[in-house]
Amino acid sequence: MRVAAFSALFFATATVSATSIKRDDSSCIMKCSSDAATAAGCSANVQSNSACFCASTTAISATATCIQSTCPSAADEAKALLGKLCPGKTA
Repeated sequence: MRVAAFSALFFATATVSATSIKRDDSSCIMKCSSDAATAAGCSANVQSNSACFCASTTAISATATCIQSTCPSAADEAKALLGKLCPGKTA
């Protein structure tokens, strides 16, 4: 259920209104989370292997660091997505 909700939120940016995150922000969030997951030994597909990603403070921290340095405008949306994917986790 969490994976489906995250996937829907994560990929909705291509079709939603201008008040949602921009496509560039979405791509940045996906790249940062995928790279961080791989570096932490998890599948690059965070949506299909959320258990590994959510259990890894290294992956979550690396994702947050990447987003802050690469696409800081996406930070709030990334935190919201993290809350949906990994309830109780914060970056």
